[in-house]
Amino acid sequence: KAGLALTTSQSLVRAVKPVLRPILQRMPSGKAKAAQLRQAAQSVDFDSARLRKRLEQSLRRLKRDRVDVFLLHCPTLDDLADGRLYDLLDSFRSDGLAQVCGVSANSISDAETIAKTGRVGALQVPFHPGTDSTAFRAAAEHAKIGVIAREVLQGITPTADTVRETLRPLATDPNVSTVLVGTTSKTHLSANVEAYKAIH
Repeated sequence: KAGLALTTSQSLVRAVKPVLRPILQRMPSGKAKAAQLRQAAQSVDFDSARLRKRLEQSLRRLKRDRVDVFLLHCPTLDDLADGRLYDLLDSFRSDGLAQVCGVSANSISDAETIAKTGRVGALQVPFHPGTDSTAFRAAAEHAKIGVIAREVLQGITPTADTVRETLRPLATDPNVSTVLVGTTSKTHLSANVEAYKAIH
């Protein structure tokens, strides 16, 4: 993903995060405070030349000719309205820099609107438990868009049963390409893997 610019304070947070993590994990509100600090320091930058430069730099670091999927990081519908960013994504594909291009959407409703344009090959979408995604799924299926589900466990108490039952409809949906599950520890990762195995 690209389009999220790091301010000086955000860069500092990333640099000291390995040192601060053990301290924050012991604080009752430590994780929430870290998240708030990250969000306050973030800004967006969808300048076409900068986005292309960032993709090219990533390819050099990865030692690859192209990436499998390139996503714009949460542009608003206003950012996309004039079609300039869609044209940029088209150029990344035609220039061989990315196989599939798309958008990491801010919401299900934004994703539905973007899907209906037919201008993207993939959409990363927040699938919060309980959110009605019927209209979006229909639009994505009609446009043959790859769906990447994120934030799928937000707001639930992560037990083996709740994780399994939350993942089941997404992991077994042929129209959902990938399910992203946030992981903060090896224990958490193991629990998620076991839940996924139980589904299949």
